[in-house]
Amino acid sequence: MRVFISWSGKRGQHVAEALREWLLYVLHGVEPWMSAADIRPGARWGAEVMQQLRGSNFGIVCVTRECANAPWLIFEVGALAQAFERAAICPYLIDLDPAELSGPLVMFQAIRAEREPTWILVRSIYQRIPEQDRRLSEQQLRVVFDRFWPDLQRALEQIPTDVVNPAPARSDRALLQEVLETVRGLTRVTGQLLSTWGDEKETRVNIDVSGATGHEQIANYTWNSDQVTLQTLLNRLWSDYLKERIPPFTYGETWHLVDATTDRVLKKPHLADRRLLQEFGIEEDKLLRLVVLK
Repeated sequence: MRVFISWSGKRGQHVAEALREWLLYVLHGVEPWMSAADIRPGARWGAEVMQQLRGSNFGIVCVTRECANAPWLIFEVGALAQAFERAAICPYLIDLDPAELSGPLVMFQAIRAEREPTWILVRSIYQRIPEQDRRLSEQQLRVVFDRFWPDLQRALEQIPTDVVNPAPARSDRALLQEVLETVRGLTRVTGQLLSTWGDEKETRVNIDVSGATGHEQIANYTWNSDQVTLQTLLNRLWSDYLKERIPPFTYGETWHLVDATTDRVLKKPHLADRRLLQEFGIEEDKLLRLVVLK
């Protein structure tokens, strides 16, 4: 199982290198791959990134304050979202909170680079390893995690505080050409993740979010149901109503989404579901209900 680690900038590189080495000790059977996606003049990283994406099952995006809105990092997040059919993507935040994110990054369940959030991340990766390949129980995995966490903690505490000025910006023409070449290699257009929330083939779905807000409230989302996946909807719902009080990667444990008419849970926990909304029979004005478990 391959874990794709994306980074940008000097500090992001430090975190990605530390995380890659650390995961080799904590998660046997996992192959972490550290992205070289920090664009430099003349770099041609598109083909290499695409090759690695095809075999990846999980994506970790190392985000520092100075690179949170870097155009190339945002672009790679889009590439990750489109290339992963059965994988999860987690922004790993170094010196900022999930509430401070903007743009495409808010669509994913971000966590801070701290002990307990990192444990949730490790457990989530482990649960995506085929069951026949798992060598440890969850309790044993926690023991291994606790044993090696101080190593990663020390590495995180040694993140450089000085930020090197970024390389000279490439011309708009050169950057556009690089983006165009990479997009042509994707099976679907990068950026569809956001642009499909409101297309010419619109479907409106109503979600009762009273279980999260504590008072009667219906959330309305409009999208193209033959392009958007259920996982995208769940990420959006968590980001809009749950991220302030419910940890990421806990769908099925602390919350889930049901059909308000049949009370049927729409997906199983722990699995990133890339099926399209229309495959769940979600039609115009369908009513769903957000359930927060006690």
